[in-house]
Order: sequence, then structure tokens, then C-alpha cells
Amino acid sequence: MATPEAAGYMIGQDPVYTDDQITRYATEDPTIFVEFFAPPQVNPGDPDPDFQRYLDLYDELRGRLLEQGLQGYIPEVVDSDADDNWVAFGVPEGLYALTEVAKSFPAGFDGRDWAWMLSRVLMVLDVGNRRPKLDERNFLVHPKGHGVVLLGWQPIEDPTVYPLEELRILMEKYLATGKDADQQIKLIGGLDKAFRKNRQGQYAVKIDPDGDLLGYAEAFAEYKAKLVQLYGPPQFRGLEIDPNSVGYLEVESQKVRELFGD
Repeated sequence: MATPEAAGYMIGQDPVYTDDQITRYATEDPTIFVEFFAPPQVNPGDPDPDFQRYLDLYDELRGRLLEQGLQGYIPEVVDSDADDNWVAFGVPEGLYALTEVAKSFPAGFDGRDWAWMLSRVLMVLDVGNRRPKLDERNFLVHPKGHGVVLLGWQPIEDPTVYPLEELRILMEKYLATGKDADQQIKLIGGLDKAFRKNRQGQYAVKIDPDGDLLGYAEAFAEYKAKLVQLYGPPQFRGLEIDPNSVGYLEVESQKVRELFGD
């Protein structure tokens, strides 16, 4: 049995995120964070039979993304302790929570910048085929590498979590006002309603007489079509953030591009 501190991870005093299953702490290394897995039915300090499932979930998701050339989109398990139910995750340098990145854009994100972030989220949701809690603290952005890392993947999946609804709420909060933003929000809201209708046990809905199911791949295709309609063919846009707002570190761009499959 070893605490994170005994294993060499100096965690912060206060958690940066908590829900009914996990509590997350930053460490002195910006590429490492520590999560404690403790659902309500488990007493703190007692081994949890679902802990290995928790670790396996991240390994499985990372494996699926690697198969698609998306190695940087899920954190990597670098250490863990089954007795104390904690895990240390590694992420690429230069990632910041959406809340931090948004500080550089007080009027809201340009719709074209939000477009690449949301496109990557939909790609990960399609490959992951699960429901992460898309809290703004679970939505990490790499401005320089045009990357996104999603946290909040829970082994005990919450059937009341609707990722597209959570994305719509984030869009209403963080997108700059404008007709293009309104159209993006309307599309995602409409897809969320479609996904929830007649789910038959799945976060999907029959969309034609042949019984085809609308999934994240189809949602991504519709979103891409809307982006072309709004902005024309895709073009790379750099996302510059205020270094004073997050203490941004320069990262070798080629290495970052390789991580995120760009």
C-alpha cells in the first residue's frame, strides 16, 4: 500500500474536480494528475472491486483511439495502487482545462475555433462509445497542437449523462454570440433530442424506415456539413492564448501534432 505522495506524486491540497465516483488532484508536474476512485458505496481506504475495471476502461479506450491514430486524446495510466484506489494519469504538456483557455477569450470562442474542438470531441465519443461527463474541467484543450483530451470516463456509467446536452450547455456558455454560433448550438441541441428519443436502451435513435441508428459518427458528419455551410472548406486556424492567464509553455509543435494525429 502506498499513497501518491509515497510514490513520488506531490498532489495539491484541494481537488480540481470531484463527482460521485472520482476525485482529481493536480500535481507539481503539469503532465501528471492523480485520481482517487471512491463511489459512495465504498468506504475510503477500502479496496474497491471496480477499481481494476476503472483502470481497464482507460486502457481499452486508449487502445481504441490508438487504432485510429488518435493516441493523445485519452490520458495514459502511468501508476496506480489498488489498495488505496488511486491512479496517476499522464497527459501531453501544454494541455489546459477549457475553463483556463476560455480566460483568453472573454467575449467567447470564435465559432471556427470551437469547430475543431467539438469535432475532436465527437471523434473521441464515436470511438469510445461511452458517456463521459463532459464537465468543463474534464474537457482539456491543447491550443498549440489543436488537441483535445477528455476525462470523466466512469466505469459505472451514469444513464442520466447526455454528452451532447452537456456540449450544448458548454457552447451556450463559451461561444461568442453570432448567427453562426446559434446555428451550431441549434444543430447540437437537435441531435441531442434525436439521440434521446426512442433510445431502446441505447443513446441513439432510428432515423429512417430501414432502422439505421444515429450515432456519433453520423452526428460528426452532420456537424462537419454544417461547418462547411457556415465557414467553407476547413482551414487551419491557430489558437493564441494569453500566456499570463494560464502560464502557457511553448511545446515543440511537430511532437504535439504527432500526439494528436494532425
